[in-house]
Amino acid sequence: MTDTVAKQLLNDPRVHKARRLLHEALHDHRANIKQPKPADADLAVEYQHLLEQFAKLRGGKLYYPYLGSGAGNGALVELADGSVKYDFITGIGVHAWGHSHADLLDASITAALSDTIMQGNLQQDVASVELAQMIVTAANARGAK
Repeated sequence: MTDTVAKQLLNDPRVHKARRLLHEALHDHRANIKQPKPADADLAVEYQHLLEQFAKLRGGKLYYPYLGSGAGNGALVELADGSVKYDFITGIGVHAWGHSHADLLDASITAALSDTIMQGNLQQDVASVELAQMIVTAANARGAK
């Protein structure tokens, strides 16, 4: 039996190699975020400009002057000024697995290579069946029939 183009893409050796390389890079860079640290003086001016630009764009200052760099390690998050802080609120829940989590990288790679799951009435894909099965299984495990 022939696989679909989508399965062929996800199973392509180049995709597996790229995934492995991305995991290695994530691991290596996360390792540099070990503990809280103060801001890097070389980044302070640029960071202040970003805060001011964002305040203009959104029509007011941030309540907390906090702009993440996009990297972290577990409960630690790096800010765009190079400082590292503990994220005690997990980004209000969006980082419940921790910052820069390897499983989220995997899910993001798969999502980037796949169509978006559409739960409307016109177009579905295979992931829709998998998602529906997960929901029904979870509901049944909690007493739904």
